Amino acid sequence: MRSLQVIAVAEAVFGGLVVMFPAQIAALFLGVDLPATMILAARVAGAVLILFALACLRYGLVHSLLTYSAGALLALVLIGVFAGQSGILLWPAVGAHLIAVVALTREVRAAG
Repeated sequence: MRSLQVIAVAEAVFGGLVVMFPAQIAALFLGVDLPATMILAARVAGAVLILFALACLRYGLVHSLLTYSAGALLALVLIGVFAGQSGILLWPAVGAHLIAVVALTREVRAAG
């Protein structure tokens, strides 16, 4: 359960940063300027991430967070490899999601 808590809190914090600084986050992760029309969409996505993380904390949704982390890992790798967009934080984020997937997979296996 500890992995779930740490990862969910980290995702909630990241969601908060996206809500507050969407253009800067896009630049750091993708190395691109976020068009003005996408600022609102990024803020909504950040808010959704906060709510998802809080739901995982409240209801112990380990499988849900594992599925999200695996999807995020795949998406980030595809963006970095095929889209050719990479900011200074893209590959560290890939590593963080890989660690999250491993930790949550261990937690799921231990539970049952």
